[in-house]
Amino acid sequence: MLEKFTEDEFDKLVEQLNMLLGRGSELSPTVAKKDRIDLYGEEIKARETYYRRQYGHAYENAVELSGASMGKLLYSLFGHKSGVQLLKLADKLIAEEQEQISAKMW
Repeated sequence: MLEKFTEDEFDKLVEQLNMLLGRGSELSPTVAKKDRIDLYGEEIKARETYYRRQYGHAYENAVELSGASMGKLLYSLFGHKSGVQLLKLADKLIAEEQEQISAKMW
């Protein structure tokens, strides 16, 4: 899962990806209750963390990615020079969201 990234880098990239997807559309870490197959045919074993993005009201209306598939997605988006602009945009959106939260608290 973390072949290209440390665990901290992986978690930060997931946060950045989720910011780009928009709040309410995140790929949320979920613990599998049973074995399943992800969007790309990778196996997700019971009790493993996988990433789930709900896109409809029914439970079945979701994209599910194993940790390995999420790592590949993150690498394809952010693991090279062309991903720098996406990362900058994500960081800007995260900073703006944090500023809005701070402003509401005061």
